[in-house]
Amino acid sequence: MIAYSISFWLSRVTILPLLLRLPVVSSLIRPFIAHFVGGTWRPSLPISHWPLLIRSFTMGLLTITSWEFAESLFDAYVPQVMFFFVMANFLLRSL
Repeated sequence: MIAYSISFWLSRVTILPLLLRLPVVSSLIRPFIAHFVGGTWRPSLPISHWPLLIRSFTMGLLTITSWEFAESLFDAYVPQVMFFFVMANFLLRSL
């Protein structure tokens, strides 16, 4: 978490102002990243919003867990259903 905060701070302080000084690049990316340039940002800012970080991490973890659970159900039961239809088709053809 601290490494991400430091890398965001370094990119905000060094890279973004340099990119926004280039005329063509500035006109293309200003609508998307201009809000990162203004205002003060401290490395301790994420610590003051710790509950928000915990909730967003928990939501991401639950999303990934739900996705993996649903995928494992498809992996376990879909081949069985396909086998059932193949066997039913075989039995119907033999009649």
